[in-house]
Parts: sequence; structure tokens; C-alpha cells
Amino acid sequence: MSQVSNVLDSENGLPPDTRDYTEDETQPLLNSNRSHPDPGLDVIDLSGIDNPHNPMNMPAWRKWSCTCVLGAMTFAATFSSSVFNAAIPVTAREFNVSPETMSLATSLFVFGFAAGPVLMGPASELLGRKIPFFLGYLAFILLQIPVALAQDAHSVLVFRFLSGVASAASPAIVGGYLADFLAPIDRGVAVAVFAAMTLIGPEIGAIMGAVLVQSHLGWRWTAWISLILGAVFSIFGFFILPETYLPVLEQRRAQRLRRENKQWALHSRMDETSISFKDFAVRYLTRPMVMLCLEPILSLMTLYVSFVFGLVYLLFVVSLPQPPTLEPNADSLS
Repeated sequence: MSQVSNVLDSENGLPPDTRDYTEDETQPLLNSNRSHPDPGLDVIDLSGIDNPHNPMNMPAWRKWSCTCVLGAMTFAATFSSSVFNAAIPVTAREFNVSPETMSLATSLFVFGFAAGPVLMGPASELLGRKIPFFLGYLAFILLQIPVALAQDAHSVLVFRFLSGVASAASPAIVGGYLADFLAPIDRGVAVAVFAAMTLIGPEIGAIMGAVLVQSHLGWRWTAWISLILGAVFSIFGFFILPETYLPVLEQRRAQRLRRENKQWALHSRMDETSISFKDFAVRYLTRPMVMLCLEPILSLMTLYVSFVFGLVYLLFVVSLPQPPTLEPNADSLS
């Protein structure tokens, strides 16, 4: 066996293997282990239970701080969805359109709120949680300005829809955010907080919108108050919320170590596959629709959640009675 290996080594330009093999040893086939180290040693892995870079190992106080901030930012987004409802009669008269037309300001926001996750969700799997979340939230905040300064109904409707799409970062990414750093037992409580903020926001928004419209501030402050709430909560969130998506953290650490140590073989598992725009469009954007059509349990759950969410707006937003107009009574002044 040793002679055969020496002949093969000489034909391939390698030095002959002169080691002596006992009966208990097996000579490597064609010296395959000499020049091929274990590729797993070059892969960055942060998933260890004792790894300080693993989001699961964050201290408990920071985990629950992140949970509270995510809940507050979700509240601001859902608050904005209904706060304009009380302004429908006022803006219909001001812009000389029907109330049915201005009611689209609420409907289009909710439609954008439902359509946005189709883009936001896949983006959080490629770029991490923090970048898509705060980019969408920043767009949501800035889009309140043209609504507050609008001079016609078209501007209100268009920018309400766009702000709904941008605010969809909350329902699309918060769930993944919580799953990144919370254990299953704690995750149940955190998801309950998130769900509560999703349902409480429209109710508080409808009430606050009615108060603002009947005050001296006027209907335009329904947009300004959304901007203020979003800006305050996002400032806290930017400094409290870290990046928690483990594959992206591994990729960033691999990049840093390659630069610092000049070990160019270091990489993450995310680096082993490259995703083009076509892959993103085909794999990530169409997959939710395919699953929605082919998975009966997903279709039924979607119908149920849609019904419950629509019921919230029907009972607490659309049918909320408008407060009486505070106008002076001539008889009472006499």
C-alpha cells in the first residue's frame, strides 16, 4: 500500500510518503487530508449559549427594555391609522369632496399597513432587523408632514397610503425581533404586549383624533401628533434596540475579523450564498403568496386575523360617534 502511494505521489509531483504504518493505522487515500483543512473552522458561529455576541445572552433588563420600546413604536404606528377618522367630515367640507372619499384616508392607510410586510419582512431576512425597521419608521414619520400641510384631498389620500406602507415595519419585523432575543417562555408575554399595542392603538387614536378636531388645534394636528409620537419613540428605540438577527451579526463579525486579522478565509454562512435581485423577487416576494394559496391553515388564519382586525376598525373607529361641535348657543347668551 505504501509503495502504491509513493508512486501516485511521484506522478503528481508530491514528495513520497515515507511514514511507516502499523497494522492499526490506515494510510490516507491520495494524501487527501494534507492540503484540505476543515472548512468549518473558517465559519463564524455566534450561536453558542455562552457567546456574548448572541442576542439570546443579552441581560434581562435590556431584553424587556427592547420589548417595551418595540411595543411603544407599534402603538404609534397603529395610533396613526385611526387618528384621522374624526377629521373626515371637516376635511370633506374643506376640500369640497364627499365624506366617502375622505374616508379612504383611513382605508388606504390600513391597506398599506397590510401590504407593506410583503416587502419589509423579506428585507429583514437579508439586511437584518434594525436597518429596514428604522428606515421604514423614518419614512412613516416624514410622511406625516405632507399630510399635515395638504391643500387638497388627493395629497391626503396618497400620503396616508404611503405612510401606511412605511409603518408596516412594525407588524412585519417586531415578531422576528422578539424571536431573536427572547426564549419561548418569555416570548409569549412579549407577543401579548405587541398584540395589545396593535389593538389599543386604533382605539386611542380614534378618541384622540376626535379631541384634536374639536379643539382649537384643528384636524391637521392629527398628523402632527403622529409625527411627534413616532419621533419620540424612534429616538429611544434607535439607541436601545441593537441588531439581533444572528446571520447578519455573523456576517458583520466575519467582515471585521477579515480586515483586522487578514484572515481572508473567514466567512459566515450567509456569505456562502449570494442573492440577486431576481432571487429576492422570486424567492422572497412570491413565496408568501404561494404559501397563502397552498397552505389551508395559513389561509384560514389569515381570514380570521383579517376579520378581527377589520372588526376593530368597524366598532371602535368607523362607528365611533363624533363629539358635538362646540359652538356658542345664541339662546344661552341672551
